[in-house]
Parts: sequence; structure tokens; C-alpha cells
Amino acid sequence: MGDRTEDNPADPASIIELLEYSSEKFNTKKAMELRSEDGLREISYQELRQKAVIVAANLAEMGIQSSDRVAILSENRPEWAIAYFGILVSNAVAVPLDIRFKETELAYILNDCEAKAVFISRKYFPLADNLGKSCRTIKFFACLDDVMDKGTLALLNQSGREVDNTRGAPSDVAMIVYTSGSTGLPKGVELTHSNLLFEIKAFQHILSVGTRDRILSVLPLNHALELICGLLGPLYSGANIVYLKNPRPDAVMGELQRTSPTIVTVVPLLINLIYRSILKKTHQGTMLRKVLFRIKYLLSAVLKRFGINAGRSLFDDVYQLVGGALRCVICGGAPLDSEIAGRLDLMGVTVLQGYGLTEASPTISANTFDNNKIGSVGKPVPGIEVRIVKEREFDRVGEIAAKGPNVMKGYLNERKRTDEVTRGGWLYTGDLGYIDREGYLFVTGRSKSMIVTAGGKKVQPEEIERVLLKSPCIKEVCVVGKRAEGLQKGGEEVYAVVVPDLDYLKVKTGFPEVRDTELRKIIAEVIHETSKGMADYKTIAGFELWHQELPKTSTGKVKRDDIFRHISQKE
Repeated sequence: MGDRTEDNPADPASIIELLEYSSEKFNTKKAMELRSEDGLREISYQELRQKAVIVAANLAEMGIQSSDRVAILSENRPEWAIAYFGILVSNAVAVPLDIRFKETELAYILNDCEAKAVFISRKYFPLADNLGKSCRTIKFFACLDDVMDKGTLALLNQSGREVDNTRGAPSDVAMIVYTSGSTGLPKGVELTHSNLLFEIKAFQHILSVGTRDRILSVLPLNHALELICGLLGPLYSGANIVYLKNPRPDAVMGELQRTSPTIVTVVPLLINLIYRSILKKTHQGTMLRKVLFRIKYLLSAVLKRFGINAGRSLFDDVYQLVGGALRCVICGGAPLDSEIAGRLDLMGVTVLQGYGLTEASPTISANTFDNNKIGSVGKPVPGIEVRIVKEREFDRVGEIAAKGPNVMKGYLNERKRTDEVTRGGWLYTGDLGYIDREGYLFVTGRSKSMIVTAGGKKVQPEEIERVLLKSPCIKEVCVVGKRAEGLQKGGEEVYAVVVPDLDYLKVKTGFPEVRDTELRKIIAEVIHETSKGMADYKTIAGFELWHQELPKTSTGKVKRDDIFRHISQKE
């Protein structure tokens, strides 16, 4: 990014300076808004900085010192951002918490980072008493709900001493993000000011965000992808951020139409919901309308082969369904079905898929408007090196490793685990993939989730899951390795946990309710048909039905470890 100089004031050296820069440049321009049943609440860039400084003064008055850890437990809202910046202005370290974590997980994190205070929204205040008893280092909890109106916080006061004028060195830890991970206990990833600033510049490079952009914040702000794409990046660029009171996955389409954003960051689960909603809307009506839709789709596909993107012109009705102003949907956090991304692209909805992980702050590679290869996760972000570490020289697929200014400082209190994943300046991701001749990165699976059969064959569960999810009968699926018996003892067999799409199956069968016996027959037939196109060792040996949502992280990744434990306990 280059060194910051007086001649280049737009190149902040810390997140604190970024806040100062944005408040001075964009001043009274609206920075954030919260739309809820109570109406519209707004805050300007100038007000954001003013309130953050007040919060920092209050923290100092309450005894928070430089490098102390202060946590945030709240849904997305302007107050979250005020608290976050207030923590950094006070030279403390922010620890965003996942609101989906259970009380025991929250207690573990607060103890692990030795949090001195917690900003908490009133919705989660009932947790404060037990967490306070479980975590000996916590001095106080502060309720966020009054900060917008009063400029101060419940349990805090405004007459604190002035904040230290230091602005944080680039190498200082700005925040600790605990990975929700699909396996194991959460790990505290230490991200520095320079880590985050590099990613902010990459965000601007990829998307060219400006003051006319409206960013719809859907993913939780404790997720590093949303923090960069839904908060820090937009604020650096002068955009307007829109928060939703209840950003439920099933309400996303309605919110897109109501708020008309230009950019929204989502996980593949939400992409799938958007796609299904579009199909449902566009396929309603007369046979003529359905035929016209098909003709336009085929025409768009033909024009695409000649380098002409006509989707937005041909499918204005679809474009209006997603708000009528959408420049792109950013997708990350988990594997995306390339067929769905391709179909949305032909209908004028641009999906830019990227790849990364919290330890990389988080983006490693991304597609752009000019270079968008559907199915890939784009080319490495400028300034980041990516290599494929192969077991054998002639292998195409290997572990993805990355090197650059975005690589974390390390895991908090976990030097051994840090050394395991960061060697020689390279971050070893644990993900498998390859780079094609044009330099695009493809992710094929996760090494830790790999299934190894008794015959030594290796199976990537994500590959099977992608195929199964093409069936409208299946809403969700998780494929894991189950301990094999008999001749295959000592290895694993492929096992699936399936959530059927009951709404679709009720229409398909014509019955108001579908019994489990019938469901098992239908799903067994889907699996049988799917297996015809796979190698024998990839065949699903058994499955079970679930009638509730699969356990997930805040980024939409299925918690394989939870499902594996469930299966193991039944054996």
C-alpha cells in the first residue's frame, strides 16, 4: 500500500486514522442507517467519529488501558460500529463475538482473551450475569442501546478523561476474531491494523466503491468478510451502509427490493435462496410467460459466448426483484454452486466469488467485474502470492498456501498452532485447490474433511454435496466419513445427512404431509441416480433424514464436527 506521508493523507496507517480521514472527507454525509419497524435512524460520518471518541473517553474513565481486550456482543447496527471504533480509539483491542455462539462458547472466548469489558445489546443482556460470573477479568458490561441518541453508553459516563493521542501502529493488534470453524474450539485470530488496511485497499481495488454506493449489511459483523466489505471498506470509500433489524435469510429478497442496495455480501446459502426466489417469481403466470423466459435465457447464453452481457437488459424484471440498483453480489465463506452463479449471471445478476479465511484478514483471491470466471474464486489479490503445495509433482490439486501483508499475526495463546499454519511467511490454509493456466484459483475441498476409504481412496465430501443439492428434493445435505465395518473395517464409508425440501415434495407428491417412509424412498432414489455418475468408492453407503436445519457457523458453513459426533454416538 505504500508508506503514509503528509502528501498522501488518504493513506491511513491505522483504523483510527481511517476513521479520522473518512469523517473529515465525507463529514455530514450519511454513513449508516438502520431500517426497522420503528422507522429510519441515520448517522453521519462526522457523528460516527464524535460518538466513537466519546465512547473511548468513557472506556478510559472506566479503567480500560492500551491493549486491553473489549468484546462486542450485538446484532449488526450503527451502535456496533460506534463501539468498535470507540474501542480502537482508546487503543484497546476489539473482540467481536458471534451472536450464534452458545453461552459456554462465549464464556470460553471471554476467558481466553481475558476481556476487561463487554459491549452488549439489550437483546443479549440476560447473558451478562452468567458471563460475568464465568469470566473473572470482566470489569463491566455496557449496554449499546442508548448510544445513538445520547452519545454515551448505559453504565458509562461522558465526563471521562481525554483519550491518549496515539493512533495505533500498523503492527499493533486491532482486533481478535474468533473463528467459528466447522471443527474444534474457536481460535482467536489476531489481526493488525496493517492486515485490515491492506484488505480495505483490496476491497476498493476490486469494486471501485464510491459515495453513490449503498451497501446492504447482511452477514454478522464478527465475520471478517462482512467487517471489510460491509463496514471498513465502505466507510473508507464514502458509501452508505444499510442495516436491517431482522436480517433473516428468508427475508433477504424482500429487503433487497425495499432498500435497493448496489452491493451486498452473502454466503452461498443466501445465493441459493435468492436464486430459488427468482425462479419462483419468474415461473409464475401463463405458459407464454414461461416460454418467453426460456427464450430470453437462451438468447442471453448465446450472446454471452460472443462476449456480450445482455442479461440485465433482457431480464429487467429479475433485476427489479433484487432492488433495481444492484451492481454485484459478493460471495464467500463457503463453496458456491457454479451452475447457480452462471444462471444468475445470464439473468443479469453479477456474482463475484472470492476466497479467503479469517487468518488472511480474510480475502486471498477474488473475481472482479473485468475478470469474472464463474466456478473459480478469482485471481490472487494484488500483493498476495498463492501457491499449490502438492504431495507429488505431477498432482494437479494440492493445499493452498498464501503469503502477503494480509496474513494474521497469529493465534492468541496458541504459538504451536500458529507455527503449524504459518511457516516461512506462508499461510497454509488446509484447503485444497489448483490454479489454471489463466491464473484463476479453484477450491476443490477441505483437507480436514476428506474421507479416506479402506482401499486408500480419498473422497471430497463437498464434491458429492454439490451434486446432491442439484436435486430439488434436497434442501440441505452434509456428507461425512463414517467408520466402516466388515471387509472395509479400518477405513471410512461415505455417509449423508439429508434435510429434504418438504415444501417441494408436498407439491411433487400431491399430499399435504409426506411420511418418513415415503421420504426415505424418494431420497434413496435421488442418491441412487446421483451415484450412477460417480466412481464406486464415492457411492453413498448410508444416509439419514433430518427435519431441522443443519448446525452452521455464522458464515453458513455446516458444522461437520457436530454432525460427525452425532453419527458416532449412534454407533
